[in-house]
Amino acid sequence: MWFIGIIGRSPLLFVFALVYTRVRLMRQTLQSNDFDCRILGQHHPRRYIQMYEAIMDGLEAIDGTVKLQMFSYLDFYWFMLEVMVGLSPLILSAVLADLVSMETKKMLVIALERRIACKNERDREEIQKLFLFLKRNPFQYSLWRVVPLNVRSLLSFFSFTVTTIIAILQIQSWNA
Repeated sequence: MWFIGIIGRSPLLFVFALVYTRVRLMRQTLQSNDFDCRILGQHHPRRYIQMYEAIMDGLEAIDGTVKLQMFSYLDFYWFMLEVMVGLSPLILSAVLADLVSMETKKMLVIALERRIACKNERDREEIQKLFLFLKRNPFQYSLWRVVPLNVRSLLSFFSFTVTTIIAILQIQSWNA
């Protein structure tokens, strides 16, 4: 029963795990291979732009509403357990989103290094296109198209929640 509940809440987690794996593989390929700008082959900078666009388009295609499921229990411990199980896929997705963002920044650095080291002017222009594309299209994902999904946003939310709970408990203790 718990396993079904966890799996039912984690499609976002699976999506970000897949996106992270693809971007990481793309960065490793970019890092281990030199650019070949003479022919439009596998290691041409335009192919990397197409791969990155395909990954981001795939993420936009499945972009839907994120459903946070929680049940209301009278017992505080069951409630906290349910909240932790319900929010853990969201937290792990935020961590994976930050990892994808870090991988794209690493690709940006690799493209910059390759552009600086490139001797051929035509090749340098193609690498410049890849660099500018990665710089203009950083990885960003938003929940409900308002809240950016990253660890910083979640920590801010949890900080606000804990502060509010402490303030409510203090006000209740003063009134008692």
